[in-house]
Amino acid sequence: MITAISRAQINDSLPRAIPGLQRTLNETSLGSSWTIEDLADHLVNYAVYAFLQEESGFAGVIQVMEAPRSRNLNWFWAGKDPDNKTPIDFAEVDAFLVTAAQHFQCNKLVCDGRIGWERISKPYGYHEDGRVYVKTIE
Repeated sequence: MITAISRAQINDSLPRAIPGLQRTLNETSLGSSWTIEDLADHLVNYAVYAFLQEESGFAGVIQVMEAPRSRNLNWFWAGKDPDNKTPIDFAEVDAFLVTAAQHFQCNKLVCDGRIGWERISKPYGYHEDGRVYVKTIE
């Protein structure tokens, strides 16, 4: 079962999602841009939404991105509780994301992820659409 986390559920659900999300902050460059406190602030202000697959401890963060000719649901942060050995049900995660995209009237679902996400996401209809190159400005 997937639990959507927004302002209304932040106190009950966010603590259960933190282990997976914190793991991602510790292991990727996302940690230089976000903290759990930033996430909580953005959830309170409806700038992002989070979700938790209770059984597997897999959590993610989504954000609606507006462009002049499209509205995308950007899934940019995901992580699994390292102590939870239950496999992630990606079919359930994808169904949740599609439903969320429809709810927000988005016409695309965009997943930011590392190379390993390709083998997981392709069976659900995702395809690569360019690459992101990053340069740190000091």
